[in-house]
Amino acid sequence: VHDANGKVPRDLTPADFVLIEDGKPQPIIGVADSRARPGAESPANANSIETKQEPERPAQIVIYLQQSLSTTEGLRLAIKSLEPQAGRFVALGAVEVVTDDPTHTLFGPTRDAIALRSFLDRLGNDAEGQEELIRVRRAFTTGDQNTTGPDRLTRRSLARTAARQEQTVLRARQDAMLFWLSRYPHDATGHSMRLLVFITAGFDLAPAAYYRVDANDLRADLRDDLRLMNASAHQDEIAHTLAAEGWTILSLVTGPLVSHVTQFDAATHHPLEIGEFENVLHSSHQTLISKAPLDPLKRLADATGGSVLTDLSLIDSRLDDLDQRVVITYQVARPSDDKLRRVEIRAVRAGLTINSQKWVGGVSTEAMADATAAVLATAMASGSGGESGRLPVTCSIQLGSSAKGVRTSEIEVRIDTAPIGNDIASADAGTLRFTLAVVNPNEPPFTSTNRLEHLDFSSRQGWSTSIRVQHRDGATMAVIAEESSTGAWGSCVVAPEIR
Repeated sequence: VHDANGKVPRDLTPADFVLIEDGKPQPIIGVADSRARPGAESPANANSIETKQEPERPAQIVIYLQQSLSTTEGLRLAIKSLEPQAGRFVALGAVEVVTDDPTHTLFGPTRDAIALRSFLDRLGNDAEGQEELIRVRRAFTTGDQNTTGPDRLTRRSLARTAARQEQTVLRARQDAMLFWLSRYPHDATGHSMRLLVFITAGFDLAPAAYYRVDANDLRADLRDDLRLMNASAHQDEIAHTLAAEGWTILSLVTGPLVSHVTQFDAATHHPLEIGEFENVLHSSHQTLISKAPLDPLKRLADATGGSVLTDLSLIDSRLDDLDQRVVITYQVARPSDDKLRRVEIRAVRAGLTINSQKWVGGVSTEAMADATAAVLATAMASGSGGESGRLPVTCSIQLGSSAKGVRTSEIEVRIDTAPIGNDIASADAGTLRFTLAVVNPNEPPFTSTNRLEHLDFSSRQGWSTSIRVQHRDGATMAVIAEESSTGAWGSCVVAPEIR
């Protein structure tokens, strides 16, 4: 929040804002400066915000390197741009550097500016981008160009294979990031800032934008298949979930894929107006192979109140914006649940500009459970194992008959809530959520969710349910069973051997 002079007014009160959740106005009960610290003098107006000098609660800061999809050039440029900001980052809170290749911590958490600067300096010289999606498109382009004449079958096969590879790679990377971020402890008050600095080359969400499907193309009959592979809906789900988890996302995008693209700020641009960017596939840039690499990042920025930078010299000003963060607290009469809800904050006071998160949620959302199940099933399918969670969960499967390579089977899931018995002992209308992920060979995971609701946890601790599932031979299936009020979960994996 800032006024016409770019500053946070010291006398903000709940009366200066209107908050709407899922279309319904909600009472605002508090407005606080996120920089508030104990011991500083408060303004004269008891209802106004407290403007103080040091953060009372250190921020959670994650620098997330999407090495898997990035170019080496862009990755190193972005990392080097962060090195001069090391002192500012650690002043806000502990900084952790994470990579997705595979997802693990490279450095930190730390509040040592010298150590962070030194690490970023080394990483900026050594980091390697894997260009997973770029390599898929290059291989397709080479194969397509080598196909002479109206060879319809070969071109259809090349396009379908490449697009499905893209879909599988992208879904795995999306879920890996969401699953990793779900591991961070959440400040229940919502007053502690969570900043995700996302370094990436960007990526396309719609395969049809690259694998041409216009009327004159020999692959035009692939149009429907390619549209089904569009990852926009899942990217929106991720953006909404991260906003509800309290993350503000600052994406840094550099390199040849975005060298002709303007910067995006959620406060001033609509997230879906792709036309505001130059088409990087213009006739003078035919060697570039991403059509709308900033689209997924714009969606993250719009949902979380963040921004996308292609001009790395503006990082300093974006960190200044974080000093203008205000926490607005509101109260609802409904019970807590796991649903995502859209929130809009409007200014009543003239001259105020607001850039805020647009989604809130409960302890754990369906998207988090989907990502956890998908990552676990994928890990088990590759033989790398995975986390099992806190609650004991077991699975058994009754294989069904096969028709055209697809089986319809039944999974029996049992969960024991004894480890959280004290936390839910008084609940007589609780909810258990069961998320199933199916990973068929050479395909992205499919997820579905079932619920057992209005459960009397005070009377028993063991529960079971049956899930019908369609799968191919060789599939790996994972189930995440979760108690909704505490977020406690457990998992089981099924990889049936077909004889």
